[in-house]
Amino acid sequence: MKRIFLIIFLFLLIFSSLSNASSIKKITITQKIITVDNEEGDADYTSIQDAIDNADPEDIIEVYSGTYYEIITINKQIILRGIDYEIGTGNDIGDPIIDNDYTSTGSIIKVMADDVEITGFIIEDFHKWRDSTGITITSKNNTIMHNVIRKTMGSHGGSAIWLKQSSENEVSYNEIYTMKDGWTSIYKGIEIDGGRENLVHHNILNYVSFGVDLYGTHNKVFRNKFFKSELRIGNQHNLAAENYFDKGRIELISDYCKYNTIYRNNFNNAEEATYVYDAVNNDIIENNYIDSSAYFIFSPIIYFDESLYNIYDGNYWNEPKYLIYTIKGEWQVTDYTTAPGFRYDYNPASEPYIIPTGFNQKPSKPSTPNGPESGKKDIDYTYTSISEDSDGHYLYYLFDWGDGSDSGWVGPYNSGEVCKASYNWAEKGDYDIKVKTKDIYDCESEFSDILTVDISKGKSKNVNSFLLRFLEKYPILYKLFEGLLSV
Repeated sequence: MKRIFLIIFLFLLIFSSLSNASSIKKITITQKIITVDNEEGDADYTSIQDAIDNADPEDIIEVYSGTYYEIITINKQIILRGIDYEIGTGNDIGDPIIDNDYTSTGSIIKVMADDVEITGFIIEDFHKWRDSTGITITSKNNTIMHNVIRKTMGSHGGSAIWLKQSSENEVSYNEIYTMKDGWTSIYKGIEIDGGRENLVHHNILNYVSFGVDLYGTHNKVFRNKFFKSELRIGNQHNLAAENYFDKGRIELISDYCKYNTIYRNNFNNAEEATYVYDAVNNDIIENNYIDSSAYFIFSPIIYFDESLYNIYDGNYWNEPKYLIYTIKGEWQVTDYTTAPGFRYDYNPASEPYIIPTGFNQKPSKPSTPNGPESGKKDIDYTYTSISEDSDGHYLYYLFDWGDGSDSGWVGPYNSGEVCKASYNWAEKGDYDIKVKTKDIYDCESEFSDILTVDISKGKSKNVNSFLLRFLEKYPILYKLFEGLLSV
């Protein structure tokens, strides 16, 4: 009889497992490496597109040295990795080249899936038309890194990398250039068209009309090198910091261009290194102008409304300055008439800033939160912490209060400056609080060590230290009083 019940029990258990199969997470397929080489028989495929079409999501496609005349579409999450040597019998060397041969309009590589990585390629000779690009991205959270995108032939025009309504991408350590200045040049190097929260850093942009063309919001462009190339900003809440310009400049264009920060850039050998046209409420602070100048043009509306003015503060103007520095510009009186205009840097720098150009370092681990270790609910308590940034960047702090909530990013604070944040807990309990920091480029530190806080429903144990010292002399009364506090 017991055996029958056991068989029935096992049957029901198996049936229950099968009926709940839909709630079980799908097992991740093992990531495969697929190889591509342009010589027949040396790899899995001779065509990059064929390899993509036959790949599963998250696969790695390794493309070996050679030239590939292809137009590529990526519609699944993959890693597309260039390998700079030959896999088989051929004699190709160097990064693999994907070449349009200037024959087709459109994109050489079009990225339609999220979380794609493209690294280690030379992409060349896209067409001149508006939608002709080296890489077009219409998805999010992609990484484009360590590529060369160039033009060796054809007319002026096109974009090397076009982020088309695309957000949360990282474009870094790429080199974008034309073989010579003039007729064959690239019109836009990295074009951000409506996207947000993209990171563009450590790229080299050489002889590109607009090295970065930025018409999105909340993007960060930092530590890039611009040679005879410009950074144009036409939208809001962007950061351009620690870039190097040689005969290049930053343009802030239109009255929709506002609340941007131009911080600690190096301008060299450029008239009108920062050129502002009707842009408002932007901060241009602590930049180095070396053999360079600034210029602006504003309309009567801006001229008569001081609240719209851009702020110039703490910049280094070619030589040490100890008094107010005057920036000359124009007031656009009519469509055909201008008058002299002036803006002022009230705190010009006496020496140029040392601006880092290498890898960005994460901030140090913050100190353990310092503050009350006990208290009562619904009362605000203040905690402090401190962190340092080896690059000298401003820092933001986030306190985790241990109950599922946090402070959000608080700041900015100078490196080494104490941060304060307050919080009150709604329920009795022990809470482990900790804090982390990030710099202006969203590079985050690790969390601090934990501080445990005991929150009771009654009065704080610290509420009357004199009374507690008195009660400590009478253990029985102390125990009774402690019991009342915990109620």
